[in-house]
Amino acid sequence: MSWHGRYMVVSAEALERVVRGLAARWDWEKGPMQLEVGAWSPKRDRGDEARYRIVVRQMAQLTGHTEDEIHEDMLDRFAPREVIEVNGRQVVKTLRTGDMNVEQHAAFRLQVEAWAAHFLGIAP
Repeated sequence: MSWHGRYMVVSAEALERVVRGLAARWDWEKGPMQLEVGAWSPKRDRGDEARYRIVVRQMAQLTGHTEDEIHEDMLDRFAPREVIEVNGRQVVKTLRTGDMNVEQHAAFRLQVEAWAAHFLGIAP
């Protein structure tokens, strides 16, 4: 049996149940199982990302711009910024979506959706 997945486990008892369940379903004749354990790290929801792309596509169709141009415009308007030092100078860096944490990305998406609804009449 091949299985890949993530569990958020909130107690020692829950972890024991997860491991027992995996061990019961594993095909031990094919080899050992690998488990990786670490602190929970929330991931972006693919559905949210898909909805963002739909809004960007609709904005592009309404404005005559490409999806990439719309995405860049939205980054310029709403993406979080951080100050970094380059060659002794303070430089303001706009975060790309791949550099945003889950909370920053969610706030960015909501701002884009609100802007699109207000200015272009696009409902997410």
